[in-house]
Amino acid sequence: MIKIIFAILGLIIIPSCTAIISDSTSSNINSTTYNTDYDYNINQLKQGCDQNIGVDCALLGTLYYLGKEVDKNLNYAKNFYQKGCDLDYGDACELLGMMYIRKDGVKKNDELAKQLFKKGCDLNSGYACGSLAIFYTGYNGAPVDYKTATPILHKSCKLNYGLACVAIAEMYYNGVTVTRDVNTAIQLAQKGCALKEGQSCASLSSIYFNEHKYDKAAKAVQIGCNLNNARSCFYLGTLYHKGLGVPYSLDSAINMYRKGCDLNS
Repeated sequence: MIKIIFAILGLIIIPSCTAIISDSTSSNINSTTYNTDYDYNINQLKQGCDQNIGVDCALLGTLYYLGKEVDKNLNYAKNFYQKGCDLDYGDACELLGMMYIRKDGVKKNDELAKQLFKKGCDLNSGYACGSLAIFYTGYNGAPVDYKTATPILHKSCKLNYGLACVAIAEMYYNGVTVTRDVNTAIQLAQKGCALKEGQSCASLSSIYFNEHKYDKAAKAVQIGCNLNNARSCFYLGTLYHKGLGVPYSLDSAINMYRKGCDLNS
């Protein structure tokens, strides 16, 4: 297991590569390359999809998946994702694969999901590469194969998928399948944090903490907590509780612990 240990107050936080990437599969539908908070014109998207514009098909799929601006319809979502994937839009392949992982309106089919992730990754979807990596990091009892996962995660991070950056950062920090390199681990975690992936900020903070750079640890975890990452808020509360990198404040510690708990509820 890949470990970064954040041990204070008798607590040990041990995130693993498997957990990091697996956690991502619950959120990709809301955090893929397009922003569903934007008010899309359904008719324009349908027209674009009819004209074989893959991203428009994927957008339509997500709106139907979420029931945003249209009635929720998982069958429509699946069909639009399938068309987007057939048109070689990699994110659509990833989103369709996630439906088969989650059994969203379809029978669970991990092998088909893996094939879809592979296609999406080959099409340079960072999300698809990140999802593909779960099959090599112990997902659903599969054998762990970090040597295969490592280049996939590298590619995913280069394609700006923040969770992949933190996963590969932890590999470098712990010397798993690669030569241990603290500076590279920090750079990768910094990239993930800059991509507004709160989990990456939390791991960056834990690296700094282990290297006794408490001021930097506090700054990283403050960013993560502001991004509503529960682990970051918990870490920040612990730093306030110990007065490391931030002034001692029991009230601030309690507030951060409470926010972390609320985000986890």
